[in-house]
Amino acid sequence: MTQALVVPQLSDEQLRRRLQVAHAPGFGLADATPSQLEMVYLLCQRYRLDPELHLTLYRGRPFVTIDGRVELARRNPEYLDFRTRPLSKEEKTAWDYRADDLVVECTIRTRTGAEFSSRGKVSGEERKKNSPTGTNPQEMAEKRAFARTSRLAFGQSAYLDDDDLEQEPDPKEQARLAQRYTEIFPQDEEPPAVQQEQAQQVVDRAQKAASQREMDLQEIDRQRREEGLI
Repeated sequence: MTQALVVPQLSDEQLRRRLQVAHAPGFGLADATPSQLEMVYLLCQRYRLDPELHLTLYRGRPFVTIDGRVELARRNPEYLDFRTRPLSKEEKTAWDYRADDLVVECTIRTRTGAEFSSRGKVSGEERKKNSPTGTNPQEMAEKRAFARTSRLAFGQSAYLDDDDLEQEPDPKEQARLAQRYTEIFPQDEEPPAVQQEQAQQVVDRAQKAASQREMDLQEIDRQRREEGLI
């Protein structure tokens, strides 16, 4: 019988170090408020995710990265692998997409031999915005395609969905989360040298993952050029 991937739970200390790194300048949570950091902290605890690699902020709300989506899917015992590709001009026309839409198809294979496919789109209007859809449209389209295909393949149970992250917390809840974060992570506390070294290791791993992601995006661009999309 196929076993689900066993994912170790990050300790509070490990999660704390990762949040400190992610909150540093140049990283995804650099501008996060204490209440936003507390929301990320709670979600990472619940879903056993890494705030440096799997969760970031988008429009002030927690946002699951493509790496986070893949991490969640890998925990399902039926998951085998996935592939993505951009639709060609002819395929977009056949599916009645606009010419300036970026459409990515994702296919997930399971260990039982079944395949599930779905598409994710970033519209031409979204690509003009100063947001992840404008600065990283390939990754956004890929993420949307993967998220939809994962729901088709594995259902919604115990799955972290973007819709769940778009709920606006009321001011009282925001204040409570901010206070809770301040209690757990004192702002004036300096990590000891050993923690700084461990934090640097997290930074190095994050930079390596970012480099791999850049290579993946370049490959998508290469495929798009071959299809005549750019």
